[in-house]
Amino acid sequence: MKEKPALKGLPATYDGAEAETLEVILEDKYLKAELILSYTLFKDVSVIARHAELIINWKR
Repeated sequence: MKEKPALKGLPATYDGAEAETLEVILEDKYLKAELILSYTLFKDVSVIARHAELIINWKR
């Protein structure tokens, strides 16, 4: 994606600069869980921002 997505309720490194984000989604069908790894590269800045989100979809 051609932007850095906002993170609900969390501070974020974003100053309006152009950025590209790669999201890698890992899925465990047995546990019904997903791990979303996000890596953002900012144009003209030597910075890589990363974020991980774990989603567990099972019920007791």
